Amino acid sequence: MCSDTAYNAGYVGAGNAAATLKALVAGDSLFIRVSWQDGSVNNLFGRLHAIDDTIDHHVDWEVVDTTIVANEDRFYVLFDGNGTGCKRFCHSTANAIGRKYYGSASDEADVWHWKAHRTGMALFTTTSLTPGFAEDMHITDTMVAPDPQATPDDDLYFDNYNRIAIPPAPRKMHSNGSEFTGPGLAEGQWITYTTAGQHWIDSSSTPHVGKYLPGYYMQNVTRANGSRWDVRALADHNGIGWTVVFCRKLTTGDLDDVDLTSATPDSILVSIAFGNNSGTKHYGYKPFYLIIE
Repeated sequence: MCSDTAYNAGYVGAGNAAATLKALVAGDSLFIRVSWQDGSVNNLFGRLHAIDDTIDHHVDWEVVDTTIVANEDRFYVLFDGNGTGCKRFCHSTANAIGRKYYGSASDEADVWHWKAHRTGMALFTTTSLTPGFAEDMHITDTMVAPDPQATPDDDLYFDNYNRIAIPPAPRKMHSNGSEFTGPGLAEGQWITYTTAGQHWIDSSSTPHVGKYLPGYYMQNVTRANGSRWDVRALADHNGIGWTVVFCRKLTTGDLDDVDLTSATPDSILVSIAFGNNSGTKHYGYKPFYLIIE
């Protein structure tokens, strides 16, 4: 059980939070199971909203406020990438930029980033028991970025908002002719967006202001290739909180991933954090050692 009031003191108004973590090695893989209380499911990141019905039946779209209304629940598992220890593994508290990155050029972390909407959408492709993903990322003193994927087309999810269209519009819409109110459009559920008739809203040719479309759409999970997608994750929300099980091979062969095969009791420094409908504010925990026996 991780619970750290002092470490979360900078998260104004948040108070203390607790998460339960269990880990085991089975075969060639590390499994980490985490659970935490969160009474609401937030998985509408970047949801689009029709706000203006023009005379030619075009719809003007806005991105719903992703910092408050339509972000997503998240969980982070952070591995010390180069053995610099707790002093440098923790975020700097000097300023906003310092808190986002690490303080020295020698600092680096391997991050498993689970997102309830964008990586969790993998659950929707077949059955609820199909594992999704956690995005494998890294943090340095200058960047927070995904690990490389096999090719530029090997994305699991795509932004559904085409900002360069005139007027800006979604890229995809629901394929069966109805409004889609779910968290994300999986492959097989979407077709290319068109303003002709707006048949996805109703039987008339007049679009309804106030309707929504998902902020992201996804490809089949078979397209998730490369170091960016080598962490699988299975998630469940029971009405009280989240449980997420992460799985990654002890070694991936990728230089941007922590090699867990040669772990000693004091060699794997880990921290965890989770965000409630936010990608900027989160509860965090002091780094601790993951001991693999």
